[in-house]
Amino acid sequence: MSHSMYDRKWQSAMEQLSDLVFIENPDGGFDDNGTPIPAPPVAGAATTITREAAFRHFGMLYIRYVQVFKDIQACYDQIVHPQKRRDIRIVLDATMTRLLQVKKSLSMFDGFTPGSDYVHLDAVIDELKMTPYDLELPVPAFFRELNDAPNLVEARNFVDAAMEQYGLTDTPEEVTQPVEIAMPSMTLDDAIRIIQKNERGRQGRCRGRMVKALADDLKKRKIVKTGEIDPVSAVLTLQRWFRGMLARIRTRAENARELRFLGMVPSRSTGNGIDSPEDVDHDRTMRTCSDVRSLRRQLRKDNENDYIDQLESVKKHVENVNGPEFREKMWIERYEWWIQQKEHTGIEHENFDEFYQMKNPPPVTDQPAAEQEEPKGKKGKGDGKKDKKDAKKDSKKDAKGDVSEVPETIPNSVLIGPTAIVGDLFRCVKKYTDVWAKLDESNNFKQTFDHDLAVQKVMPDVVESIRKTVDEQLMSVLENLKLQIQIRMAEESKKSGKKGKKGAAKKGKGGKKGKSSKKGDGAAKAKKCCDGEKLLGDQSIAQCIDELVRLGIVKRIPNDGVKTLDQFIVDFNYLGHEYESASVRLDPSLAQIRSTVVESCILPLGSQYVKENSPLCNAVLLYGPPGSGKTMISRAIAYHTNAMWFDLSASALEKKLGTTKQEVSRLVHMVFHVAKQSAPSVIYIDHIEKLFAVVSKKKAEASAGGDELQRIKKDFLAHRDSLTAKDRVLIIGNTVDPTADGVDDGELKSFFKSNGKMIFCPFPDYATRLRLWKTFITDAGVNVYALIQSRRKFEIGTLAYISQGYTAGSIQAAVQAVLPPRRVAKITDPGKSGIVIEDFITVLSKMPYTFKDMHARLVDFTEDITGVKQRKALQAAAAAAAGASGSGEDAASTKKKKKK
Repeated sequence: MSHSMYDRKWQSAMEQLSDLVFIENPDGGFDDNGTPIPAPPVAGAATTITREAAFRHFGMLYIRYVQVFKDIQACYDQIVHPQKRRDIRIVLDATMTRLLQVKKSLSMFDGFTPGSDYVHLDAVIDELKMTPYDLELPVPAFFRELNDAPNLVEARNFVDAAMEQYGLTDTPEEVTQPVEIAMPSMTLDDAIRIIQKNERGRQGRCRGRMVKALADDLKKRKIVKTGEIDPVSAVLTLQRWFRGMLARIRTRAENARELRFLGMVPSRSTGNGIDSPEDVDHDRTMRTCSDVRSLRRQLRKDNENDYIDQLESVKKHVENVNGPEFREKMWIERYEWWIQQKEHTGIEHENFDEFYQMKNPPPVTDQPAAEQEEPKGKKGKGDGKKDKKDAKKDSKKDAKGDVSEVPETIPNSVLIGPTAIVGDLFRCVKKYTDVWAKLDESNNFKQTFDHDLAVQKVMPDVVESIRKTVDEQLMSVLENLKLQIQIRMAEESKKSGKKGKKGAAKKGKGGKKGKSSKKGDGAAKAKKCCDGEKLLGDQSIAQCIDELVRLGIVKRIPNDGVKTLDQFIVDFNYLGHEYESASVRLDPSLAQIRSTVVESCILPLGSQYVKENSPLCNAVLLYGPPGSGKTMISRAIAYHTNAMWFDLSASALEKKLGTTKQEVSRLVHMVFHVAKQSAPSVIYIDHIEKLFAVVSKKKAEASAGGDELQRIKKDFLAHRDSLTAKDRVLIIGNTVDPTADGVDDGELKSFFKSNGKMIFCPFPDYATRLRLWKTFITDAGVNVYALIQSRRKFEIGTLAYISQGYTAGSIQAAVQAVLPPRRVAKITDPGKSGIVIEDFITVLSKMPYTFKDMHARLVDFTEDITGVKQRKALQAAAAAAAGASGSGEDAASTKKKKKK
């Protein structure tokens, strides 16, 4: 974990990125600005590829971009050189953006579920000889540091002050209820009978132990009466027992060591409370690594602060050394240009705009400006109406789901990456090759900033400040020169100032006219604000935050105790592609859910560059059975991005909206106003299906104090449509049943379909359930591996199999009920603890379960929004038509045979 190690990792990542840039633009080149030049068409070359080839191409790209992203984000976290980190950050943003773009292209060319975010890459991984763990997307740790800008820190300080003022505490990580197992009611006689039975059992066990002790004592007496044992026989017996014990201990240790080496069991799997030497070494190594990472982060902060402090002194040094030369050169250039323009054209320029246009002419376009402009008038209006109609049709089509089939042949042009992002990646690679690969750092042991690179960084700012100063001073000198010439000419002409007065009067009138016109233009351009903006008035951000905290809408996600996405227990579906090939429908695995959340929510919300250049996603719907982790994922998104948390759930808004529409509009506008100003922000709505419930006008008027989500619906939808790519605001809606009775599911789909995502959170599959049982039992304080290896044969695979349909929340509640702290404290040896799988089965049967009808509704909703249902209908119709035509031909042939 030295400087050189991370430098080599950075070098390896840039080499891989260079290969990816070449793959994205294989036959073309790049100009001096890094813009890709498309390759000319080759006669006789294939112009199309198959859909499978396109899917494989983008699958390879996606996996390689994931590897580059992992290496670069690790370098950005641990490299301490301040100037290196700035360039690495540019590479990291461009890589994340291209990664999301490749994922979108990959999903579009999936032949089984085109457009779905749940893509199975197990076949591609197997071809590359990689493991599914290589596809895990880490959450960049720098997002929490990045979003500590002064304005965000100030906003969070306002939240802390308001919460302290109103006596509020941190929002709990999850609203969990204590586990209550329903027990049958019993009478006093039944209770006495149970106590008697247990007491009699205890007495029986005591008598059994006493009888056993007497039998052992009697056996010893018989041995004494028979005389002493032969010493040789006694020694052989002791040796046999001792050697057997040593062999068993050795075998168990080797078995545990092999399983740890293969990654099949974690450390401390012996279960005897004694750490093995391997465990001690492993813990010591992990602590050392953690300490080294912390030290490097502290050194990184020190170098960063030193660089910022020294940058101003470097700037002053450049101004003192190079400033006079730049100033003299600029003065001469501009003065000579002004004199030449006056001599040749007679124009006395009042600024140097034309001088800069002459030095930096605009790029020449192929088409003239007249052809580039769209025609206006009636025809343009008609086209606009037509476009609006087409847009409405497209939106309706999107709401129903895209039912278009993926073509079997695709043009080769789709394999070429976008010009902007590929150009940015090429410029990053070129800068690394030209600067960092050649830089000699043999004497820079502390990895402080490089003085020459700092000079190059401040040089443009110095030149710009000198340019502005020279322009102002030179124009002032020229104005004085023109004034002196005018005075001299006035003295020579011997004329009074009548014409001058008239000219001044005209000029004054013109000035008034110009002033009035300017005022008119300003009035014309004045932005019309909405009702909520008018009602909000000049209220400051601090006042808005104070009011929202008092109402319980703005809440704070605590820094400690929050479950992160790393604690979201998942496992991969290793045969997803095989199942899809066999037309077997599968729920998305939790590993795919976690990757989709990182790609669609965390990366765009954490980086402004990624948000503006990646596919737009302003709203996310998390739907699934209770206990599937929807609330945990929502809070983890806000935690990882250090986002402000706004709770607009019906429970949070109860009796807080006021009684008038103006108060509702003001509150909704205040929420979105603070969210945009304090970005990144998360607006959370639990049971969001209530927002799209179909309510009659009479019922809405009657319930003036209830149905909070229905009251904010109009203003909420309007503000949601106003979100752009520059607003790092994410709306997260959670629901258990998106197709519940009384819900307009079409409106709900269209809300999240446009610039949004709908993520299905199902109950876990077998592999994930197996990990859940092991993790929850271990977290309860019982060594699950010692339990499995006990003589009782604790079959944890049986638990994972019979718990199908139960969510992670139900499994965790069952484990907590079976293994309370009081019972765990009495366990010394898990193999002799008396824990059996029947204990868990009995409690699990009383936990919430995902029944078939609920799961069928969720699956039907998923197939509807992904277009699978529409594609199945088209395929069935085509098969029916083919069958009808075939039956018609058979009938005609039978008629001919009968005639014969």
